[in-house]
Formats: sequence, C-alpha cells, structure tokens
Amino acid sequence: MVINILLNPVSGLDFSFSYPEEVQAGEEFEVIIELDTSDEHDVKIYVHEAKKGVSEIFDGSEWKNPFYYLQRYFPNVKTYYVRTNYTGESEICVQLRNSETEKVEKKCSPIVSQNLEEEQLVLPEEDEDPKLTEIESSELNEDNTLNNSDLKSGGGNVNQFNKIVLNSPTKTNNVEEKIFVSKEEKIRLGVIYGFVIICVVIIILLSLKKL
Repeated sequence: MVINILLNPVSGLDFSFSYPEEVQAGEEFEVIIELDTSDEHDVKIYVHEAKKGVSEIFDGSEWKNPFYYLQRYFPNVKTYYVRTNYTGESEICVQLRNSETEKVEKKCSPIVSQNLEEEQLVLPEEDEDPKLTEIESSELNEDNTLNNSDLKSGGGNVNQFNKIVLNSPTKTNNVEEKIFVSKEEKIRLGVIYGFVIICVVIIILLSLKKL
C-alpha cells in the first residue's frame, strides 16, 4: 500500500496528512493528520470529484456528511476514517479550522478508488495458467475424436446389421414357400394316385362280375 504524505510549509499551519493513494470503493481507510500544536481545531476530511462530494467520515459513533466539521477533534484525535463510493481518480481534502479564531487551512491531494468486484472478476483471468488451458483443450479434442470414431465404427456395424435383418425375411420366405409348394405337390400326386387306384379296383371288380 502506498502512503501519500502531503506537506505545505508555506501555509500558516505547517500540517501534513497521510493516506493510501489507492483505496477500495465502499471500504474505510485511514487519514492521519500531523500538526505540532495544542490548539483545538475543527476537522473536515472529504473526497470529491468535479466539486461533488463522494465520501463519508466516521465521527466515532456513526458515518457523517464530510462537509460538516468535526468540532474540536484535533489534536485529541489524529487518525480519522473515511470511505468513498466513487470509482476512479478523484481528490481528497483536509481542512483544519481553529476552534477559537476560525482560521481555516486546507490541503488537497489526488487519490484513486478501485472497485473491488471488478478486481475479483479480473484476477482469475490473469492467474489462469495458459498451459493448463491448452492441456484441457487437447484432452477435450481427443475425447471428441474418440467419440466420433466410435460413432463412425458403430454406424458401420449398424448398417451391416440392418442389411442382414432386411435380407433375412426374404430368405426365410423363400424357404417357407418351397416347403409349402412341395406339400401341395405331394397332396395333388396323392389324390391322382388314389383316384387311379380306385379306378383300377372298380375295373377289376366289374371284370370279375362279368365272369
């Protein structure tokens, strides 16, 4: 974390303040004021962008609008807690007002606020191992190739099986047809033979009667 310390030797109050140059939006951060004095001062600390306030200050019990002074806080309190909802580059200002004379000294310095959610989304992409991605991609391609080969091989077997199934009923019908025709032929021949035998018997009987 980079701490920025602002000094202003030209000012009537030779005070300085330190703070992190980069903070997280929505999270509190410390601002430390340094001034060698025993006089009481009112304190105002705020972050603003384009003359618009985008922060709050903690008064010890709750978060307050930073444009109101915390009266007679300094030098009893030197560390203050501020938070901002702004994301991007802005400016932080510290104002000290003498509680008796009401003389005001103000100092400002740049500050950068980042969005924590955006960082969490970016970090996994930066930490991603390209070699691991290539290996996973290669394994995926091998699996796809294997599956496609299996499908092609299985497809051939299915087609051959279908040909056998389709041809089998025809062959079976031909065999049954041959067997069926043979039976009819035998019956017909049997009838003819039987009729001939009966005729022969009748002729023999008639011949015997004439004798």
